[in-house]
Amino acid sequence: MINTKQFLESFHGKEKINFNCIKQYGKKLNSEYNDKTIDVLSQLNEQGYNIYFYVNGGGVKDKEINKFNALFIDFDKGKIQSKEYYPLDEVAKYKEECIKKVQDFDFEPSFIVETRNGIHVYWLLNEGALPEEWKICTEKLISYFDSDPRVKNPARLMRVPNYNWIKDINNPFMCNIIESNNIKYDIEDFMFCLPDIEKKEIKKSNRIIKTVKKVDSNNNDNMNIMAIKNLDVDMMKLLLDRGGKRCNDIIYTIYKEYIVTPKTHDKDIPTDTLVLSDMEFFDLIEYIDLYIFLGVDGDKFSCILPSHEDNNPSAGIVTNQNDHYMYNCFGCGFKGGILKLIQAISGCNLPQSINFLKAVFNITTETEYQKQQKELYDSNISYILSGKMENDYPDLWKYIKPRKTKLITLLEYAKNNITDEKYSIDGDSIFYGSIRYFKDLLNIGSLETINKTIQLFNFLELVTKIAPEEIPSEMLEKHKKKAKENKHKNLINTYMIKSYDYNTLQESDEKAKILKDNNFSMKGLSYEYILRTFGEETAKKYYPQNRKSKPSKKSDILTNEIVKIIFCQIELKGFVIEKEIVESLGSQYGREKVKTQMKRSIQEILDKYDLQRIRANKLNKEKYGITCQGYPFIIVRGD
Repeated sequence: MINTKQFLESFHGKEKINFNCIKQYGKKLNSEYNDKTIDVLSQLNEQGYNIYFYVNGGGVKDKEINKFNALFIDFDKGKIQSKEYYPLDEVAKYKEECIKKVQDFDFEPSFIVETRNGIHVYWLLNEGALPEEWKICTEKLISYFDSDPRVKNPARLMRVPNYNWIKDINNPFMCNIIESNNIKYDIEDFMFCLPDIEKKEIKKSNRIIKTVKKVDSNNNDNMNIMAIKNLDVDMMKLLLDRGGKRCNDIIYTIYKEYIVTPKTHDKDIPTDTLVLSDMEFFDLIEYIDLYIFLGVDGDKFSCILPSHEDNNPSAGIVTNQNDHYMYNCFGCGFKGGILKLIQAISGCNLPQSINFLKAVFNITTETEYQKQQKELYDSNISYILSGKMENDYPDLWKYIKPRKTKLITLLEYAKNNITDEKYSIDGDSIFYGSIRYFKDLLNIGSLETINKTIQLFNFLELVTKIAPEEIPSEMLEKHKKKAKENKHKNLINTYMIKSYDYNTLQESDEKAKILKDNNFSMKGLSYEYILRTFGEETAKKYYPQNRKSKPSKKSDILTNEIVKIIFCQIELKGFVIEKEIVESLGSQYGREKVKTQMKRSIQEILDKYDLQRIRANKLNKEKYGITCQGYPFIIVRGD
């Protein structure tokens, strides 16, 4: 049986662990599990503290958790009506029943830890699980096992084994690891094998919007600041025109130099109202000269912010490497662009500051075409939220449900960044953004995970990645210019989202069925998986930037080694357990590398050699003479 250090490292590797030692109050500790930590925890345990650790990583609050190390449940016998704990003999019977349930379950547990009042069960996870997936699977496990419904939040504390349970100070109980299995799972295994739980109506809390209290300006002699403070559009226009810098001239000069592509510089540009996408608007306003807009002069001047009485000039304006203007005050510490400044001066909110700028410079961000496109995105979002997609396309919904929030966020982003109709493809608006930006936007922990998430949406036809040769020429020129300015080798990614109508989603549902039937997992999703499973034409379609026509030599070598192990074991005993392949090749190639390669090439291997991948349930165990615990996947010859 493994020790406490090995147990904790199974969850957190070599990273520091968040411990919480609770008596009447908690004492928190963030440390590796070394001799010093052991001494501290042991002393606290002797003093009556119960010793816990945070199973998942990233922090100690639900919103901070960004690494989901395991699924887990808590079987707790509870207390009798007199609020006393049940006798140990009754609890022992309860534990036996719980352990029997777990042993009859399809997935062998990574750990079972015995506590005074029940057992804790863990299923370790490979990296890449999303918060929504983890929450769904946890709810399903609680429903399936009828375990403690309170143990379901990401930042949950669980007991550290080999320390005493001391909720009853006179009757301590040593918590022990009673079962350990060297096994990890992909979150998808649980997503698709556990039954759905009954839907429950969730009451939404009312949203409270706080207003910002306005503060008086100490720059009463500066008319520009007074106009901004009062959000006086007419006064601001008059002040800018009086200075010989007509609003339209300012904004069209910026538009021609920074926003449109070189090919459009010689075109006639209208002088009444400028129509931009939201993204173009936010890009354009960064180039507005703040000296002119604020009516200030000199390298240093007194801070214009109402909250700062600046007797010694400490403010200035700088431009960064992209020629964006920034206001910076060394006295009060304020630093920001034009929108942040307007809000700080006037006390208005973000929408009000945006509308003020649009009115001053005669900018609109919505045409009739853009209104139609927004309706399309709104309809897609409403359809997802209505629950109808779940009923109409159940196979597709299995993949959408844990990523619903991510997909809706992408739709909202696309809606807020609708381009001009001339940049559309067959009437559908296109939008762009880097993977790094979408990682932050969708609140996903790693670049690999966000990349795989968007690739899954792409394969299911919910988000279409546009190949460079399909991007409208003017937009492509703009992308090339941006990439050159930012010294990026690759162009920014460009996407399109169609209407989620019958034709689109029927195809998406069919593809979801194909993925399910072809041993798909998010960990294995890659150009190589699509290439090996569906062929070169499909791989090129969904990975347009990848020009390789076949897998690398290294992956072919490892795939061949996997095939050798499979047939060696099948010849020997008629089957092979997947983790036996990992164990056989792990020392040479690395366990994680072998697991990933198996997921990428497993369907190709099954199809090429007429093999089957099946669950070792009770019937198959009896058929093949399998004696291991749990119900792992095995590979056998096709029927």
